[in-house]
Amino acid sequence: MDDWIVPATQEAMHRMDEHASLVGIANTDEFTFRSMFMAAAKANQGSLAFYAEWEKFDLLVMDGGKRRLIEFKYYLTRPRVGPDGRPVGWKGGAGPGNEREFWRCVEKLRSFRHSPVSDRAVILTYEREAPRRSRYSYHASYGGLCDDERCCRVIELSSELLVGRVIRVD
Repeated sequence: MDDWIVPATQEAMHRMDEHASLVGIANTDEFTFRSMFMAAAKANQGSLAFYAEWEKFDLLVMDGGKRRLIEFKYYLTRPRVGPDGRPVGWKGGAGPGNEREFWRCVEKLRSFRHSPVSDRAVILTYEREAPRRSRYSYHASYGGLCDDERCCRVIELSSELLVGRVIRVD
């Protein structure tokens, strides 16, 4: 599974760092990350065909005879401001809700058993440093992911601003 997925994910994370240096990490999102992932994968593996928002999945990738389903989870904590620019709270953040969403995503991939899909993966990316203090953290939620019955293989990645996990789901 990770023949091109891991390097493409790492490259996408670095591209997001560059993009965030211009617009701020809080102004990045999962859709931009998915686009950067596809661009990085295509640059290194030209034969790939992508189908975003395929059925109920984020991405279907066709690579010759192989079909791969990929789900993206991109977690940030964003400051909210009023029209006058003053802070009015936060959007997002680590916690039980994101964890439930993540594990539902894993189960959705696991339960899709139609041929000719050969691989299923979740690409999880989250901010390295949260901008606000909280009793929850992305690291506490996802830093300990390891190969177990729910995730058959976990590969850890990092960039200047982001932490990533490529998770193979069987």
